[in-house]
Amino acid sequence: MKPENNWKHKTLENLEKDELLSTAFNSTLVKRACDLRRKVLNEFTTEDLRLMIGQQTGLNYLVPLALEVLTSDLFAEGDFFEGDLLQNVLKVRTGFWDDNKDQWLNLHNLLKDRKAELFDKKLDISLFYESKQSKLLFDGLNFEQQKDVLEGLAEANRGKTIPHFEAVKLFGKWGLK
Repeated sequence: MKPENNWKHKTLENLEKDELLSTAFNSTLVKRACDLRRKVLNEFTTEDLRLMIGQQTGLNYLVPLALEVLTSDLFAEGDFFEGDLLQNVLKVRTGFWDDNKDQWLNLHNLLKDRKAELFDKKLDISLFYESKQSKLLFDGLNFEQQKDVLEGLAEANRGKTIPHFEAVKLFGKWGLK
């Protein structure tokens, strides 16, 4: 989907042509999400993005904004902890990434050389890499590379992991740093 030129100066309600008049749920979260649907996108804070992306709302507009923030600071912080915006972006449903290859590639490029930091911060990247885009990336590997990846995943599932510096020794020939 190609957004309008001035989309950042509009609200989610304007862009999605969907106005929430009232809701049966009267929680603080629902009220906040409804208010944010009426807020101009270029006024969104990191916390606003974190909250709405966590609700899987307005992803076609909010994920590109979040990627702008994450490009400047991969571990940008909303109200909870360093990296909370990234955590919610990583939990975006795989169907979104399947339909938005360019955005998947942008995030992949931000993550690919920072896996050790992601692991140290206990940020789970597994859902993000379950999309069709990552399967295409996997399919681009040769048989030996695919075999090594699958063996590594199987070992990780059994709880057998090694420190990053050891992984670099083992897989450095493929550019792991």
